[in-house]
Formats: sequence, structure tokens, C-alpha cells
Amino acid sequence: MGTKTMQSLISANARIRLLLAARQTPGTSVGTIQLHDIRGLAQDMARVGQMLRELPTEIGDSDLRREVVEYRTNVERLGQVLPSLQGWLLAEKARLQAARGHLAAAAAWAQACDKTR
Repeated sequence: MGTKTMQSLISANARIRLLLAARQTPGTSVGTIQLHDIRGLAQDMARVGQMLRELPTEIGDSDLRREVVEYRTNVERLGQVLPSLQGWLLAEKARLQAARGHLAAAAAWAQACDKTR
């Protein structure tokens, strides 16, 4: 279980670090963070959560212990940025809806112009 747990922790920590780095990089758009990144992170976190519940209270492996500490720190940092990430995603959703509305209006205009010929 140690190797699988370690690999899962490393993967989850890497995904969280990437998400946090993308969120903190000036000029980064929502498009930088893909839906599959969020889904992968959620899957990693669910898997790691189950594994952590099965770990003994005292972890003998110092590398595993260090990775667990980093994971907990990363999850805390992620929890702090989630509200702003949600706002960021809602703003992007509104922008896309406005663009979709504009596109629909342009298509209707083009269709109306085509009928008048």
C-alpha cells in the first residue's frame, strides 16, 4: 500500500500545485485550467482521502510522512482559493453565455438577410 499511496499523493500534490500556480499567475485565463484537470484532481483527492483514512496514525516512512504533510498543506491552500476560483469560473460562464447570445443574434441576422435576397 505504501507505494500506491505515495504515487497517489505525489499525483494529487502535483495537480494541486499546478492549479494553484495557474490561479496565481498574472494574466492566466480560465482556459488554462481544463475540466479534465479539475476532474482528475477530484479523483486524486477522493483516492488519497480513502488511503489516508486507512493509514496508521503513526507513519514510519519519512518520505510518505513528508508527502502527507505537503498534501494537507496543499489542500488547505486550495481551500483558500476555491471561493475566488468559483467567482472566476462564474465570470467565465457569464462571458461565454454573452458570446453565445451574440452569436445567436448574428446567426439570426444573417439568416434574415439571406431571406430578403
